[in-house]
Amino acid sequence: MNSETVEVRFRHADGSWRWIEATMRNRLDDDIIDGILLSSRDITERKEYEAEARELAEEYEALLNNVGDAIFLINVEKREESVRFEFGRLSPSYAAANRNYDGGRTGPDTA
Repeated sequence: MNSETVEVRFRHADGSWRWIEATMRNRLDDDIIDGILLSSRDITERKEYEAEARELAEEYEALLNNVGDAIFLINVEKREESVRFEFGRLSPSYAAANRNYDGGRTGPDTA
Protein backbone atom coordinates (compact mmCIF):
# COMPACT_ATOMS: atom_id res chain seq x y z
CA MET A 1 0.00 0.00 0.00
CA ASN A 2 1.35 3.37 -1.01
CA SER A 3 0.82 6.16 1.47
CA GLU A 4 1.74 9.82 1.71
CA THR A 5 1.54 12.10 4.76
CA VAL A 6 1.43 15.88 4.52
CA GLU A 7 1.08 18.73 7.02
CA VAL A 8 -0.93 21.72 5.83
CA ARG A 9 -2.49 24.85 7.31
CA PHE A 10 -6.16 25.67 6.94
CA ARG A 11 -8.15 28.68 8.01
CA HIS A 12 -10.77 27.69 10.61
CA ALA A 13 -14.32 29.10 10.43
CA ASP A 14 -13.48 31.34 13.43
CA GLY A 15 -10.63 32.95 11.44
CA SER A 16 -7.75 31.20 13.25
CA TRP A 17 -5.25 28.97 11.48
CA ARG A 18 -5.11 25.22 12.14
CA TRP A 19 -2.43 22.67 11.26
CA ILE A 20 -3.76 19.42 9.83
CA GLU A 21 -1.79 16.22 9.27
CA ALA A 22 -3.34 14.14 6.48
CA THR A 23 -2.34 10.64 5.44
CA MET A 24 -3.51 9.33 2.10
CA ARG A 25 -3.38 5.62 1.29
CA ASN A 26 -3.91 4.07 -2.10
CA ARG A 27 -6.48 1.32 -1.50
CA LEU A 28 -7.54 0.87 -5.12
CA ASP A 29 -6.38 -2.75 -4.93
CA ASP A 30 -8.66 -3.40 -1.94
CA ASP A 31 -11.95 -4.87 -3.18
CA ILE A 32 -13.88 -3.44 -0.23
CA ILE A 33 -12.54 0.14 -0.27
CA ASP A 34 -11.58 0.48 -3.96
CA GLY A 35 -10.36 4.04 -3.55
CA ILE A 36 -8.07 6.48 -1.80
CA LEU A 37 -8.34 6.41 2.00
CA LEU A 38 -7.72 9.77 3.67
CA SER A 39 -7.32 10.21 7.42
CA SER A 40 -6.52 13.53 9.06
CA ARG A 41 -6.07 15.04 12.49
CA ASP A 42 -5.56 18.46 14.01
CA ILE A 43 -1.92 18.91 15.04
CA THR A 44 -2.10 22.63 15.86
CA GLU A 45 -1.08 22.20 19.51
CA ARG A 46 1.90 20.04 18.55
CA LYS A 47 3.08 22.58 15.95
CA GLU A 48 2.75 25.42 18.46
CA TYR A 49 4.71 23.45 21.06
CA GLU A 50 7.43 22.66 18.49
CA ALA A 51 7.72 26.35 17.55
CA GLU A 52 7.95 27.39 21.22
CA ALA A 53 10.57 24.72 21.94
CA ARG A 54 12.61 25.80 18.89
CA GLU A 55 12.51 29.47 19.94
CA LEU A 56 13.45 28.61 23.53
CA ALA A 57 16.37 26.43 22.35
CA GLU A 58 17.64 29.29 20.20
CA GLU A 59 17.43 31.70 23.15
CA TYR A 60 19.27 29.29 25.46
CA GLU A 61 21.94 28.63 22.85
CA ALA A 62 22.51 32.35 22.35
CA LEU A 63 22.71 32.88 26.12
CA LEU A 64 25.05 29.94 26.76
CA ASN A 65 27.37 30.80 23.88
CA ASN A 66 27.73 34.44 24.92
CA VAL A 67 27.89 34.40 28.70
CA GLY A 68 31.31 34.91 30.27
CA ASP A 69 30.40 33.25 33.54
CA ALA A 70 30.03 29.58 34.29
CA ILE A 71 26.53 28.13 34.15
CA PHE A 72 26.07 24.64 35.55
CA LEU A 73 23.28 22.10 35.62
CA ILE A 74 23.24 20.40 39.00
CA ASN A 75 21.43 17.17 39.82
CA VAL A 76 21.15 15.90 43.39
CA GLU A 77 19.95 12.34 43.64
CA LYS A 78 19.18 10.64 46.96
CA ARG A 79 19.52 6.85 47.02
CA GLU A 80 18.59 5.03 50.20
CA GLU A 81 21.27 6.29 52.61
CA SER A 82 23.52 8.20 50.24
CA VAL A 83 23.32 11.36 48.15
CA ARG A 84 24.90 11.68 44.71
CA PHE A 85 25.76 15.06 43.23
CA GLU A 86 26.22 15.46 39.47
CA PHE A 87 26.89 18.62 37.55
CA GLY A 88 27.87 19.58 34.05
CA ARG A 89 28.89 22.83 32.46
CA LEU A 90 26.33 24.41 30.17
CA SER A 91 28.24 27.49 29.01
CA PRO A 92 30.82 26.76 26.25
CA SER A 93 32.30 30.27 26.52
CA TYR A 94 33.37 29.57 30.12
CA ALA A 95 35.40 26.53 29.08
CA ALA A 96 37.08 28.52 26.30
CA ALA A 97 38.07 31.27 28.74
CA ASN A 98 39.21 28.86 31.49
CA ARG A 99 41.56 26.28 30.01
CA ASN A 100 41.88 24.30 33.26
CA TYR A 101 38.17 23.54 33.39
CA ASP A 102 37.55 19.77 33.18
CA GLY A 103 34.01 19.88 31.70
CA GLY A 104 32.08 18.89 34.81
CA ARG A 105 32.36 15.87 37.04
CA THR A 106 30.43 13.59 39.30
CA GLY A 107 31.04 14.06 42.99
CA PRO A 108 31.47 11.21 45.46
CA ASP A 109 28.57 9.63 47.27
CA THR A 110 28.13 11.00 50.76
CA ALA A 111 26.23 9.53 53.66
